[in-house]
Amino acid sequence: MVRRTSRSDAFVDKSRLLEELRACREAVVREQTRMRVSGPLYYAGATVIAAIDALALMLTGNGQYFWEPTRTGQSDKPSESGN
Repeated sequence: MVRRTSRSDAFVDKSRLLEELRACREAVVREQTRMRVSGPLYYAGATVIAAIDALALMLTGNGQYFWEPTRTGQSDKPSESGN
């Protein structure tokens, strides 16, 4: 029998999660500079980065959320342009 849960995505602390994801992504990128390009570790790191970017897209509506340098007052809300 399937057990139902009362969890809701509405209770996710998006700001905190994005902050932690940024730190994780930066650590992977930093270590990739030491890895053999095209090696298995490099590709595994790229997979982690892609997953982080996908989660950021779901949280913010911006798949390139982490691609730009951090700015003061950066909003975690989706852009109003509808793109």
